Amino acid sequence: GEVSVAGAEADTPVAELCHYVGHLNGVKASLSVRENLTFWTDYLRTDASGGDVDAALGVFGLTPIADISAGYLSAGQKRKLALARLFACPRPIWLLDEPSVSLDVASVEWLRQAIESHGKAGGIAIVSTHVPLGGAFTHTLDLHTVDAAEEPTP
Repeated sequence: GEVSVAGAEADTPVAELCHYVGHLNGVKASLSVRENLTFWTDYLRTDASGGDVDAALGVFGLTPIADISAGYLSAGQKRKLALARLFACPRPIWLLDEPSVSLDVASVEWLRQAIESHGKAGGIAIVSTHVPLGGAFTHTLDLHTVDAAEEPTP
């Protein structure tokens, strides 16, 4: 079989189509908020993906602290900085591991809306979470109901 993502050629590297934000934020303490996001934008950017650091800083309200060393950020601010990568260089596939960890209630709601908007725009977010994010585009696989000892059915 064959999988097509956003009309990309079959030999397109998966990194050009996908973002991964893991449980570790990938934030360098000695760099400023802006420098961290600029690094990731430069690293992830392709000709097709653009890269707008200022817009991404604004997504989670990081603009006022853009020039502060990331080492001074709270856990929630570091998480927002990690998630801002999703917006600095757009990708159709988001792989998110516990994205709501350390976020306040308002930021979790904003994240839920961002995931839903991403889905409405034709993207997909595959999320592992203990916090129900809900939304119109949500399909849940509850791993508590899966028996790892059972043989899979073909």
